[in-house]
Amino acid sequence: MASHEEILADLKNRLGEAEFGRVTMESRLFWQSSLKCQRCGNSCVISDPVVLVEEDVQKIAKRFKIPYQKALRKYTKVLPDGRRSIKYLTPCKFLDSKTKLCRIYEDRPEVCRKYPFLAATPAFVFPGECPASMELYNSAKKKYEKIPDDPTYQALTKIFDANPALREAFRFLNFHALAVRAGEISEGEAMQRLSGYPNQKALNLAGAIGCAIFEQREIVNA
Repeated sequence: MASHEEILADLKNRLGEAEFGRVTMESRLFWQSSLKCQRCGNSCVISDPVVLVEEDVQKIAKRFKIPYQKALRKYTKVLPDGRRSIKYLTPCKFLDSKTKLCRIYEDRPEVCRKYPFLAATPAFVFPGECPASMELYNSAKKKYEKIPDDPTYQALTKIFDANPALREAFRFLNFHALAVRAGEISEGEAMQRLSGYPNQKALNLAGAIGCAIFEQREIVNA
């Protein structure tokens, strides 16, 4: 049986660098937007390092009303590769041990906000320490086994095979819908990008198909 790395390498080779990157991001956005955090605190207990960007430190400094340089000294450490991380981890300094909640949640680091699927982790990985991600995995596994026999899937395949431009528009629309759900972009930014799509006719039809799927209507020929 092929390993996870071998499967990804084969997929990347068949799709090409650009398409593989797009499929990967679509997958990440889908799972992130579907995640229902169970507030277990597991990742806050075992994660080390928690890499910070400059904006993260600025937010921490502002939250505690201290100068930026003091926040650097008090709450961060320099890693061997030059990046910075939260200083006290396993468990994280900002984890409330009683409630299992983050004490700086509104100003939590970017890597925490993107956890688990939008963080810098290998593609298509469901972290075992996260019960919410494993719940998604088990649910998806059952659903995906039924996909080939699903009438909606069969209808969409027929429609998209006959109209590649419509397939591309549907993917573009779906990508931005997922990005909004995952909190990566605002609705206003998504609408601005959609308004600039070169094939508005295909995009409008893709939107109608999306609404039909959402409302569980029967999709017939387009």
